[in-house]
Amino acid sequence: MKNILRIFFIICFWLGLYYIVITQFNTIGKIDHEHSNFKGILFFGMLMNALLFHGIVHYWIPRNFKYDTLGKSILQLLAIYLFITAIECLVDYIFIPIETKDLNFFLEIVIINFAANFIYLLAGSLIGLTILWLNNERKNQLLIQENLKTQIKFLKSQINPHFLFNVLNTAYASAKINKDNTTADIIMDLSEMMRYMLYESDQKYVTIDKELDYIKSYLELERRRLPEVSTKYSL
Repeated sequence: MKNILRIFFIICFWLGLYYIVITQFNTIGKIDHEHSNFKGILFFGMLMNALLFHGIVHYWIPRNFKYDTLGKSILQLLAIYLFITAIECLVDYIFIPIETKDLNFFLEIVIINFAANFIYLLAGSLIGLTILWLNNERKNQLLIQENLKTQIKFLKSQINPHFLFNVLNTAYASAKINKDNTTADIIMDLSEMMRYMLYESDQKYVTIDKELDYIKSYLELERRRLPEVSTKYSL
């Protein structure tokens, strides 16, 4: 929907500009307002202007402009500018009145087209580069925010396990002081399982001994959780 509205406003802008020109200007070079080709030549010229301007702003600069190859980018822009201007001059020369087809008039048309398109080239380049810079800045800000979020998550992941291990160690010491060996063993098994899951399970290689200790701790916790269920295992 946003793109449709943008296209609509662009079309309205150029149609409005076309209307202003045909109502305020009586001649284009030697072609007067009364000539049958006046509106057609003007419309085609403004179509080329719009193609040059929006092609640079919305297509060429976002996809092809590189700061590290600035010279190459400028040459490509100039090539686009010369190509579109040449087409515009050719079409103008084909449709101008026969009686005005002389060298001086053609040079006048060429100068007008080159000057007008150069203005659109500069405007399109400035606006396109500004939009490109703003988009890059927005992307950089998003990357910075994502990095900050990642760092915060990492810090949280480091702080929370340490806190839990400290609590478990405190509970284990308390159980030992009170000679509650069963509770102390449960806390120890739980602590070992958590340590394995947080720091070792995501490694590429894990020793068989650590895997067996993890399984043993898990089975011991299940046996204490469900004392009425008879379990036998051999490791």
